[in-house]
Amino acid sequence: MSMWTISSDVISRKNDTNNVHSGDWTLHFWSDQPIEYTVEQTLTLDAGSYTYGGFLEGGDAGDSAAFAIYVIIDGVEVSEDTMVTKWQEWKNPEISFDIPSDATSVTIGIRGKAEAKGWGAWDDMYLNMN
Repeated sequence: MSMWTISSDVISRKNDTNNVHSGDWTLHFWSDQPIEYTVEQTLTLDAGSYTYGGFLEGGDAGDSAAFAIYVIIDGVEVSEDTMVTKWQEWKNPEISFDIPSDATSVTIGIRGKAEAKGWGAWDDMYLNMN
């Protein structure tokens, strides 16, 4: 997790086998206050086609909730919105993108916004070269 920058203490890595897509650990969020966070990292990628995605589940996020994965390349963001619905109903947002030249800096991340007592987990994030 050291390569990820986490913006808020409402989300953290947690050993919680009740809220994982696979394995034992997940990025779990919950708070008794309004929730807002980003989790991101910047990478240097070689030229090629990539797919970035992950899995999200949760609930009680409220009508103003917003969740997304995103990719930022040369200051331009592409995002894919998703939503939480209920426990263990996993959503799998993905973004496909191309890197035109070697050694391009790319930021990948997730963000969430929910009402107080909203909860959920991100798991099995992936970045694949196609």
